[in-house]
Amino acid sequence: MKRLISALAGGLLLTTAFAASAAANRSPSSTSPPITSWQAPAYYTPGPSGRTALTDANAPMPYIPLVPCRQYDSRSTSALPDNTSRTVTLSGAPCGVPTTVGAVAVNITVFNIVGAGSNGVFKVGTSSPPTTAWINYPSTETQRANAGVLTTTGPANIVVQVNQGAGSVDFVVDVFGYYGPTPANASNYFSLNTNSSGYTMFLTNASTTCGGACGIYQFVGSGHAIYGTTNSTLATDASIYGTSGAALGMYGLSTTNIGVKGQTAATSGDLAGVTGYDGTGVTYTGSLNGTAGVYGWGRSGVAGATSSTGSWGVIGMKLTNPSTLGPFGVLGYSTYGVFSFGNTGATGVKSFVEPHPTDAAKVIKYVSLEGPEAGTYFRGSGQIVSGVAVIDVPDNFRWVSDESGLTVHITPVGGPGQVWVESRGLDRVVVRSNRDVSFDYIVHGVRKAFKDFQPVVDGADFVPRSPDATIPAYLSEEAKARLIANGTYNLDGTVNMGTAERMGWAQAWREEAAAAAAHK
Repeated sequence: MKRLISALAGGLLLTTAFAASAAANRSPSSTSPPITSWQAPAYYTPGPSGRTALTDANAPMPYIPLVPCRQYDSRSTSALPDNTSRTVTLSGAPCGVPTTVGAVAVNITVFNIVGAGSNGVFKVGTSSPPTTAWINYPSTETQRANAGVLTTTGPANIVVQVNQGAGSVDFVVDVFGYYGPTPANASNYFSLNTNSSGYTMFLTNASTTCGGACGIYQFVGSGHAIYGTTNSTLATDASIYGTSGAALGMYGLSTTNIGVKGQTAATSGDLAGVTGYDGTGVTYTGSLNGTAGVYGWGRSGVAGATSSTGSWGVIGMKLTNPSTLGPFGVLGYSTYGVFSFGNTGATGVKSFVEPHPTDAAKVIKYVSLEGPEAGTYFRGSGQIVSGVAVIDVPDNFRWVSDESGLTVHITPVGGPGQVWVESRGLDRVVVRSNRDVSFDYIVHGVRKAFKDFQPVVDGADFVPRSPDATIPAYLSEEAKARLIANGTYNLDGTVNMGTAERMGWAQAWREEAAAAAAHK
């Protein structure tokens, strides 16, 4: 005979199956009750005492099964007298249940019933005396068992008692598992393996008022809070993929380091640690001929903002070796749109743009003056009096210019005259003339910090980044022709591998690929 009982009272959930050998026979099959297994519920939710609505009062706890184990046997101490409470600890040795559990799946057997003058009730609970009936037995019974889930208190304690007049009993408590957030072995982890064509796990929070962590919240003492891998070879598949109908697809917050970190182990093609798209549908089907920490596609590719004084919206930097940062530049700094902490280069022109005064479809675009030196200048007008004029050099020019690189141009204004520069220096320029005339002047110099600047130097600005790179599409046709002429690329735009081997580029690519493979 198998009996099923379901009851909720005093915070105690009973999902009960009597052992067949115990319930069918009034005589015990042995003096030591066997450990009889049963199927415990997958989840347990502790609730308040008394009658409540059918709802979870607390967060459900998962069931962690154990090898069936006898946790308590009264014969090791003494039989339980009637009308006497006894506290039984279900945690610790020999079964290894943690002290932090909320409930324990058990089978309790009463036997060796002696002196029963009336029907007995074996009660179980968390208070003394307990109020919940666990086993009912007639005075003629010698052994009976019941299985279920017990709420515990303290270090996984329960209180047991039989009613007055039921005689003394021996009892054993067999543990099959427990409900709690912590495995008995702290090095174990929760595992869920499926062969589903959809989700492995699907969680829904339909609340419209939840704020903060409403989906999955992860906390770890070290390492990655969320880590995902995929064996898919599809370009659209991701280790971690997030979508949102109105807010953020993925959000990272760190109090000490990096909120979101993206990294790729691939070594060829268009690569990115993080790729972002906006809702404009902007896509790119060509080749960027390189890699990036962050790729951004959209009306604005990558946007960064800061409200902190002295901070930067977007930072770009070069790692010159594993421990030293090289020159870097920022977008959005103080009053600058772009600020470079070091040299700035461009393959095209450097322009400033202003609006056209009458045509909304046009702009005024001026191109920066370019030359083989870091030039400085100041200019103005003067008047020669009694054959001489002195031009005072501004402090700001003197501070940044080298004295050996000065060139002065004088243009008489209003009539002819023989005008010459008698002397020049960073303090003043002396001008003389055979007659008193007005004149315009411009004084050129060279930046003191870059007076030895050389326009032709060794450089890797146009070195291909990989053997499968192609000639950059953004270059001018003249620049492309030079790269083909100097042997960097072939006529079809592919890398000239003969040059790559001779220059050592190919060897560097092989070393980078080996390092990336070792890092996987």
